[in-house]
Amino acid sequence: MSVVSELSELKLWADPTVVQINRLAMRSPFTSQASQRVSLNGDWRFSRFAHPTQIELEHLAENFDESDWFKIPVPSNWTL
Repeated sequence: MSVVSELSELKLWADPTVVQINRLAMRSPFTSQASQRVSLNGDWRFSRFAHPTQIELEHLAENFDESDWFKIPVPSNWTL
């Protein structure tokens, strides 16, 4: 039996445990210089407003007290 016929007998497309075959590793082809890179990882303060008109100009100030806002880790997965 040839290799091709053996592979066709396996029916890998029907096996839910097989997630990749002959695939390159996932990665971003884009790179930057370390001096130009800024990490966004960390704890971010988050507050949800029902409508954009509820956001006051004071919320945008650098010295605004956001201690009562939620803290979320970035990167993460969150649902509203």
